[in-house]
Amino acid sequence: MLRYNSIILGPYFLIRNISFGNEWVSLLGMGFGNVSEWVQNYYRLNYALPEITDANNIISNVLISNGLVGLICYFFACTHYAGFNLNKVFISIMMLVILSLFSGYAFGSFAVLTLLLTRIYILLVINDDNSIKH
Repeated sequence: MLRYNSIILGPYFLIRNISFGNEWVSLLGMGFGNVSEWVQNYYRLNYALPEITDANNIISNVLISNGLVGLICYFFACTHYAGFNLNKVFISIMMLVILSLFSGYAFGSFAVLTLLLTRIYILLVINDDNSIKH
């Protein structure tokens, strides 16, 4: 259930903050230093598990630490090379979502590797489409 909870942490964060009138926190996030404390409180209150302090999902980590604005910037940065082609942007976002299921730390060494592999894949898809047209 840890992987499932890591996926729903981001939407839970948004819904909880909006329902308590903390729209600014939903938009701008908690900040990098507060993610562990927020995740620990979530698991302590909902499951009585105070030992868990990390969300094992990059998208949830970015959403909690940077809010909706940061998540939009994150998706924009990762799909920048796709141009304005909606199919390529969709494939890029789907790759990020799939890779987020296997990588949890938004700013660790594994996350950097994940982002690099994602961007390489995106560039390969774009280059394959260009080579087919020529």
